[in-house]
Amino acid sequence: MNEKFALMHAEKAHHAIEFMAKMLKVSCAGYYAWVSRRGALSAAQVRRAAVTAAVIGSHTGSDGVNEHRRVHADLTAGGVPASEGMIRAIMRRQQIAGVQPRTKKRTTIPVDDAEARPGFTSDTARTKRVGDITYLRTGEGWLYLATVIDLHSRMVVGWAMAPHMPTELISAALDPWSWTR
Repeated sequence: MNEKFALMHAEKAHHAIEFMAKMLKVSCAGYYAWVSRRGALSAAQVRRAAVTAAVIGSHTGSDGVNEHRRVHADLTAGGVPASEGMIRAIMRRQQIAGVQPRTKKRTTIPVDDAEARPGFTSDTARTKRVGDITYLRTGEGWLYLATVIDLHSRMVVGWAMAPHMPTELISAALDPWSWTR
């Protein structure tokens, strides 16, 4: 409908409004009402602009972390009435998104008597060694890395890598010459 009124408005210097309204099958009163409303914002547009400003303010106030649910809770607590879907649509339209926190995996759990156990130190070289296996994400998949560290010098004295985690990986890391071949 707005396209027809815009066409009539563009061609009003060349044709009569009544003629164009009859040809486009719209009313003259509808055209004149459209002209009087042109440029003015509707109540819904004013409300949406206010909610958009509040959403941007809430998201910016959280250092860009809050996603639509948290922004909704923040605006509801602040007295701004808006649905969660409206806030999600506004955030999508404004191209702002929250940051999803990563889940933290707890891999090391200390025991109660950790202080009473001997430390990871050595007074002489090549007497105490520790090892660890870690996995690394690469473009071709996972890569497993086994390392052996001398506790005296704190240097890596052996390492080995493999695309899977066989028992031989640990043996290869313990062999000081396996990684130089």
